[in-house]
Amino acid sequence: MITRCLIAAGISLVLGASAAVAQTCGGNYTVKGGDSLSVIADSLYKDAKKWTAIHQGNVATIGSNPNSIRVGQTLRLTCIGGLPTGLEGGTVQSTVASANPAVQTSSTASAAVQVAAANRKLKLLTADDNAPFTDSSLPGGGLLTEVVDSALKSNSDVKDFGIYVVNDWSAHLDPLITDAVFDLGFPWYKPDCKLQPDTFRCAELKFSEPMFEILMLLYQPKDRQFAFNTDTDMHGKSICRPKGWLTYDLDGAGRNWLANNLVELKQADTVADCFEMMLAGDVDSVSMDEFVGRTSIKELGIGDKVHTVDTKPISIQGMHVVVGKEHPQGDEMLALIDAGLANLKASGDYQRILDTHMSRIWADF
Repeated sequence: MITRCLIAAGISLVLGASAAVAQTCGGNYTVKGGDSLSVIADSLYKDAKKWTAIHQGNVATIGSNPNSIRVGQTLRLTCIGGLPTGLEGGTVQSTVASANPAVQTSSTASAAVQVAAANRKLKLLTADDNAPFTDSSLPGGGLLTEVVDSALKSNSDVKDFGIYVVNDWSAHLDPLITDAVFDLGFPWYKPDCKLQPDTFRCAELKFSEPMFEILMLLYQPKDRQFAFNTDTDMHGKSICRPKGWLTYDLDGAGRNWLANNLVELKQADTVADCFEMMLAGDVDSVSMDEFVGRTSIKELGIGDKVHTVDTKPISIQGMHVVVGKEHPQGDEMLALIDAGLANLKASGDYQRILDTHMSRIWADF
């Protein structure tokens, strides 16, 4: 899949109100008997549909099955629309400065080569149109732009770097990354390279530790819902994903839906086309990442017609920084990224960045 992405090189957060005058929001919740993610969401967010916000923010704790929470587990709840309040570990509401500093932006690969050729610092490549992760119109350039920027700034071994936007995704991995015109690119999904070692990404790229993990969800028409509790429930069904999107997870984890013709994949030109096909009865379901799916459903005005499956995600996909395998300093550069990411998590800044962006994102749904 050609993952759509973001930019920015000097991003600042301005923490607003003081604790003396502002109520805290979000925080840590301990699972009790009788809880489910939807019960917790209904109680604390006053909206049961926000169960995926809890799952998304606690994938490492919960795992892929949203029904596998256990009594005594501690879940981190993001502040959304001022809720929940009164939890231990809550934070004062903060304001993200929408100052996206000047960055090098190019719509074509050839112009990007000219920019990079004159630059000897660490060069990272991304693109717009991947909200909420990368888009120069977003605060901080988007969630993952800010993560990358902050991770590198936290690493004293990084002397100088720049994040460049090239809005020509088809040129990012090949040739701009594989030919080392740019050193690193983000954000990209990683296939299961043990199962699929010959895919382009596995054969040509090396990956950082995941910066963020996203749920790939299943969407169904409300008037034609079907159970999705196990992989076999999809056998004989059809599923739509837009052209260019990843499909390797449909065969991953031993399910072999496509390899064994157990599930029919239909590909449309756009996300909107996939939903249109589903509502017309031409396909049984749609699968895509949670944020694109929810945003599209809202923009298309079809929330009353589409059911978001809450039993399990199709998959959980990490989003990574990549480098070409032939880059002579590739391992060292990925180590800088991973060390910076570890610094952010140890200091609490990663969670602060995540909470700030997730609060804004979920407030829009």
